[in-house]
Amino acid sequence: MSSYWNLLNHDGLGSLRLMGLLWIVVLFMVAYLILKILSDRTDSRIANETSLEQIQKEFARDNITEAEYLKRKKQLE
Repeated sequence: MSSYWNLLNHDGLGSLRLMGLLWIVVLFMVAYLILKILSDRTDSRIANETSLEQIQKEFARDNITEAEYLKRKKQLE
């Protein structure tokens, strides 16, 4: 058992390497969670867009005619 500890902690390098590896893993996990939270926030903003806002954007992009826009808007009201 003592030979295992001597190999792992030879001049303290083994424990420093393991601690460094641990911190790298922790930093990657924190970065991943932050990015996941931020991407979920943008997805929820898109999902909360109302139907009226959607047809207004379609009309602004000239994907639908004015008559189609007014018809859809009337249906929503």
